[in-house]
Amino acid sequence: MSKRKADERSSSIDDAGGAVGIPVGADNAAANLISALKIKPADVKNMVKGEPLGTDINGDASLMMAVATELFVSKLAEEAWRQTTLDDVNRAEVTYNDLVNARSGNKDLDFLEESLP
Repeated sequence: MSKRKADERSSSIDDAGGAVGIPVGADNAAANLISALKIKPADVKNMVKGEPLGTDINGDASLMMAVATELFVSKLAEEAWRQTTLDDVNRAEVTYNDLVNARSGNKDLDFLEESLP
């Protein structure tokens, strides 16, 4: 394989949480997204392996699970923070009750009813 073709092929996730499906050496939005993740795809792989029914997970799947988890946590945190602004008192912290109120006020979060009654 020529050097150029080797440089153009896509990388895969390694145990350190490297890029998936992104051309090696590419400087693009997807590469920036991966580097900005707080939850690394390698950590997702380890969590899945630790589950009783867990097996190995594809690198692309672990990346998407990491992105989806961060988006979900961000959405829940924003909704809970919005609850703090509804009080007459200006609070600087989110409480459990804010999470419960955020869940009950948003139909998209109804699946959390058992966890946040």
